[in-house]
Amino acid sequence: MILDRIPVCHRWIFFNLLLFIMQIPVNSQVFLSFEDSLLTGWTQNKDFRWEISGNFPLIDNFSLHHAYDNSSSGKDRISYPLFNLKPDSGLVTWNFVVRHGYPPSSANNWSFFLMSDKDATEMYPGGDLNGLVMGVNYTGSSDLVSLWKIVEGDASVLLETGFNYEENVSTSDIINFEVTRTLSGLWEIKIDTSDNFNHQISIGSVTDSWLMPCRHFGIYYEYSSSQDRKLWIDDISIQGRFFKDT
Repeated sequence: MILDRIPVCHRWIFFNLLLFIMQIPVNSQVFLSFEDSLLTGWTQNKDFRWEISGNFPLIDNFSLHHAYDNSSSGKDRISYPLFNLKPDSGLVTWNFVVRHGYPPSSANNWSFFLMSDKDATEMYPGGDLNGLVMGVNYTGSSDLVSLWKIVEGDASVLLETGFNYEENVSTSDIINFEVTRTLSGLWEIKIDTSDNFNHQISIGSVTDSWLMPCRHFGIYYEYSSSQDRKLWIDDISIQGRFFKDT
């Protein structure tokens, strides 16, 4: 064994060097296309609220879809682990496509949790979490695509873009979003409403260095009675610096 060849007096150097190497973040990516038809690893606020569906998919054959036929209004969420992401070590890029089949309002809206220290059970306005969330009308009813910072459950608008989702996006449109955060804390939101996703435009940016433990990302969907099952998400990609999982 290699360890047997190292003098005892030098082994502490070897172990410290090994520990240092294990803690170096590496470029990596989370990518979820939902083509495997499984929700393994996902957490829902209540079972069977979400499904992977082949009905009206956004990309390829399957998409994540809100599935629960609710007789009343609801606030459903789903999340996925995002352990070991280190946004304080370099650029992070979030990318996904979405279709919301109903005009946005204070009672009908969606948001994407870019990162959170709690899972889907707390991913709602007033939930006990710290996080950053991008979407439409997470709080308020402006219909503007916005970015919120949530500190100990208190959500505040970090960036309100000038892009009005209701005025510029139809209920049948498939939209591509990209959100980036640089090492210095510069956030930028880009959107692509073109049919082939080849015309991405920036709709706003803001600098804020605040961060929290990054453990999950997820989707929040609020709907009024009879407006459930009208949200689809697909091709979720998160690129950044991750610590190696040891």
